[in-house]
Amino acid sequence: MKKQFMGILLTLCMVLSLVPTMALAADSPCVFNSLTGKYEIVSSKGFSGIPADTFKVGERFENIRATIGYFYSGANEAHFGHNPKWWLNGMPLQEGYKFNKVGYFTLTLQCEMTDSEYNRWKKAADKAGVKFPSSKIAVCSMRVGVLPDVDWQNIREFTLASPMSQTTYRQGADAFDPTSIIVRAGIGAYGGELTYQNLDWDDLTYYAGSRGMKYKENGAQITKGYRFWVPGEKDLWVVVGNKSIVIPFTVTPFVSSVEVSDEPDGGSSTFSTGDYSVKTKYKDGTSEVLSGDCLNISVGGQRMYQGGEYVVPSGTSTVKISMGDFSVQRKMTALKKSESKPSPSTPPNDNATIIESGEYYMKIGDRWVYPDNGYDYWLTLSEKKPDKPFKVTLVGEDKDRGPEYTIEYWDRYVVCSNMCVSDLQLHADINKLTYRINTYPGSGFSTIRIYTSQSYLVKGTGGGVFAEVSKGSAPDLAKIVFIKS
Repeated sequence: MKKQFMGILLTLCMVLSLVPTMALAADSPCVFNSLTGKYEIVSSKGFSGIPADTFKVGERFENIRATIGYFYSGANEAHFGHNPKWWLNGMPLQEGYKFNKVGYFTLTLQCEMTDSEYNRWKKAADKAGVKFPSSKIAVCSMRVGVLPDVDWQNIREFTLASPMSQTTYRQGADAFDPTSIIVRAGIGAYGGELTYQNLDWDDLTYYAGSRGMKYKENGAQITKGYRFWVPGEKDLWVVVGNKSIVIPFTVTPFVSSVEVSDEPDGGSSTFSTGDYSVKTKYKDGTSEVLSGDCLNISVGGQRMYQGGEYVVPSGTSTVKISMGDFSVQRKMTALKKSESKPSPSTPPNDNATIIESGEYYMKIGDRWVYPDNGYDYWLTLSEKKPDKPFKVTLVGEDKDRGPEYTIEYWDRYVVCSNMCVSDLQLHADINKLTYRINTYPGSGFSTIRIYTSQSYLVKGTGGGVFAEVSKGSAPDLAKIVFIKS
């Protein structure tokens, strides 16, 4: 199948095609409401009966028993529970996935109902005189929290040990930097002795909004690298579980104008947020081009997630790119099936060959791709050759999307996250990420792209090896030479 089901965009389109009267509740990503009922994920962890809406960093997504319940008046609750498929923030989620980043995320489930079950529930609904979904497939989403691996429910003291170093940000120009923030948590049962633990910036979840907001949900959840587009006096909520600290900061006016500088070609059948970029002009006369992964992009009112590749729904869709008070709109029309063509972000495959599975060293220019920092490595460029080669494994091949590989070192996969800015540096993880590797024997180099979103090209810089949005011919720093061990 050429295009995978990707992202909340696709799941929402599926839902809308199944139940035309359905509308998304304003205060929650779930429940989807219709005129006669609502869908809701009913889940538990293993056999404990604990709702699967909270996980800890390091915990695996496994033994989740879940159905999509359909609640409607005049009849009992029906359940869709066969052939479950999961997504986390729009990316396919497999059994055994290990959560590695704190925050709150959108978990989406698709389930089916057997013919016999469907007919039985449909008959009960008809007898009760109420409508029942016209499809045997249901899709629904819920919010889940990933918390640091601490006894967060027994935090009794929650104090700021190290403040945010930067408390004034220039609108659009300065990226959010929480790296100096440390919170000291006193943990223990009521009336008992407390033990203390320092929580670093990446153990914490952040929300930013207007000064004096009463609830963290009144703000936007942000991560390292976030750009502030609305000037004014702000509050930063630093959160773990039900504990929070509020840090005031200021965003000063600095943007004079924004305009779209790059977008998918007309008639594209897919796109990723990284296919868009905007040119921002600042009041000091400087300007900057920002990738769409640093912006708020939505299609038909549905927020797109960073790093995912999305199938354009049939007909013409409105793409909205928001930057606080600034916003621009674009129209995107899906190709008819007879007119479909590969995504323009995927380069031609005419002269490329397939590299065999094996052990390889990699060089970019005259420097080695080097796993710095041992077991928890980050990939950098170095004059030093690694102690051992990388393991490259061919795991699949598609005639349109190209060969699919995993890359490993120290028995850990080479991955990059889909968050903005710093997390796009390639690094170690136990969770698998796959790449498209095209090898050009005549030119003596290869290119590496993220398989699910092939607009992201791997290339070296002075600061490391990153995945960045790139179209057309590969620049020199993306020409990678594989050297057989």
